[in-house]
Amino acid sequence: MIRGGRCKGRARPHPGGAAAAAGSSSGKFAAMRGLTAHREERRCGARISAICLYFSHNCQDARNLGYSTSGLRRFAGLASRRRIPFTPRNLTGTFGRLRTAMAKTTLLDDRTRPKGPTYEGLDAVQARHGEVLAHIHASHLRELTKVTRTMAEVEAGERDLPALSAAVETLPMAEAYRSFGTLCGRECALLTFHHDAEEQHVFPALRRRAPEGLIAVLDRLAAEHVIIHEHIDALAEAARSVVNEPGPQAFARCRDALTALERLVRSHFRYEEGELAGPIGFYGVPV
Repeated sequence: MIRGGRCKGRARPHPGGAAAAAGSSSGKFAAMRGLTAHREERRCGARISAICLYFSHNCQDARNLGYSTSGLRRFAGLASRRRIPFTPRNLTGTFGRLRTAMAKTTLLDDRTRPKGPTYEGLDAVQARHGEVLAHIHASHLRELTKVTRTMAEVEAGERDLPALSAAVETLPMAEAYRSFGTLCGRECALLTFHHDAEEQHVFPALRRRAPEGLIAVLDRLAAEHVIIHEHIDALAEAARSVVNEPGPQAFARCRDALTALERLVRSHFRYEEGELAGPIGFYGVPV
């Protein structure tokens, strides 16, 4: 039984206008293939505009702007849901508007987070299936804890190493820094993969079945993914600096980036589990 929301059809205009709807692409983004799809929400009858941007592997324009393919898809979907015009020509401006809008959102304040319907009377199989997401999150939190523990060990080693000479200190400290940086980079990749899997598989499957109240939750979770991925990118960059130029300053930047990311991720996971365990189990959505 679902309490707290009913399905209502919603028609949304194409965010890129007629030209984007026709799949046109021009200018310096000629290498970008734009694909616009209006997806029918089968059960609710809602229509959601989505722009899937596919770049060829040698698209230098995209790399120069610092936009990854997964990042572009994520921003395109969010722009569609917020009805922000999204075309190849206004790519940078659109991203700026999204970042500005998301910066005003307090991710750690549960009062700003929508609450979806409750799912009552789940059987044992449904309940267990709904818990799968929490187990996946727990594995990511263990990895974050491992990174934090490594950080503490590096800091302890820095204090304990005898300052007999720079040559004596450099080798072991550099190795410790590099190990920490590599570990950070690995967890960045894992978190990115996890969120991409949710947005490409779990969220669409839920949207096809979900009442309106859950749609608002999915939109909020996708918005939080945008901000979290900003922090993942910051940590990945800091981790590369630690690997390439190990030292106390680079390590401190990486430590600060990790602390900020971990705080956001723990809050986000808690919210996501509380809102999605029920519908994932109820609808049997693969996770």
